[in-house]
Amino acid sequence: MNELKRYQERIKKALQEQALQQASTDYWRPGPRIDHSGEVYGHWTVLSFDHKTRYGNHWLCRSACGEERVLRLHDIQQGRLRKCLHCRRIDRTGERFGRLIVLGPSAKAGFYLCRCDCGVEEEIAEKRLCKSQSGRCRHCSKEHGAASHTTHGLTKRGGPLRITYDTWASMKQRCYNSRNRSFKYYGAKGVSICKRWLDSVEAFLEDMGPRPSIQYTIDRIDPNGNYEPDNCRWADKTTQSRNTRIPRSVRKAS
Repeated sequence: MNELKRYQERIKKALQEQALQQASTDYWRPGPRIDHSGEVYGHWTVLSFDHKTRYGNHWLCRSACGEERVLRLHDIQQGRLRKCLHCRRIDRTGERFGRLIVLGPSAKAGFYLCRCDCGVEEEIAEKRLCKSQSGRCRHCSKEHGAASHTTHGLTKRGGPLRITYDTWASMKQRCYNSRNRSFKYYGAKGVSICKRWLDSVEAFLEDMGPRPSIQYTIDRIDPNGNYEPDNCRWADKTTQSRNTRIPRSVRKAS
């Protein structure tokens, strides 16, 4: 008797699972497709059903300008896609954006053919044109970026004025940096730099001129004076060795 009950329960459970499976299959089984070919929704005309798209109700549509795209029918019926990018494009021919002049629309959707003042012609997106009035081509943008990050150009490695900048920087270190090993001979003894040179390497270069060579260094005419235009010169090691704060008698005795 118990075996009969268990057998009946198994049969009942199997029938229920079969019914659920059949119901789910019937629910997802697509109904007959309605032919929307030839229907017009705004700027879009439906051409044919797209069989390549696996999911969704996608149809091949043609815009008023002639562009063909595969779209969801629900999107154009609800007005979400009223125009294609070509139809939405504003004719900006002749307009100027910074250094750029628009020559006309490009073959790419959302792009314009522009000419820069430097003569370069380039396809530029409309968003980039309208984003800033200081429009530039890629070549001018690179030059502008390099110039905006350059203060005086003296620190360029291998440049002709790099040794002049190094002299100015070393002069500041030994006068104002207490951790510098030469500070005890300069800053600790009250040697300072004039205000004109302290904050401007351009003023230092204007007054002193470029450093002649690596054999020359900056020399104070009065060893007890400060670094200022009237008290400094470019001198070699021989000239500097004769111009020191140590008395000559002390140097001979040593």
